[in-house]
Amino acid sequence: MAHHKSANKRIKQSINRGIRNKCIKSTMKTNIKKAVNLLERQDINDTKSSDMILSQTISYIDKARQKGVIHRNTARRKISKTSRLFNRFLAK
Repeated sequence: MAHHKSANKRIKQSINRGIRNKCIKSTMKTNIKKAVNLLERQDINDTKSSDMILSQTISYIDKARQKGVIHRNTARRKISKTSRLFNRFLAK
């Protein structure tokens, strides 16, 4: 238990940040999974829609990085991995 007002405040802030970060991270993972599932089921008809889905996924990963939820290298790795998947799909 904290003995100072400032320590209590820091505890509350860390709890709130943890909740916010968990929500952002969960949404990011869901977006990536949706994009990958669309590719696997081949529900994407043309390159235009695949580019749109890819850009939305990359955008959300970047937002999570900018907010400090994930590390910069983790974001780069996730972007690279999803881009590779989309490029393989487009090559078919």
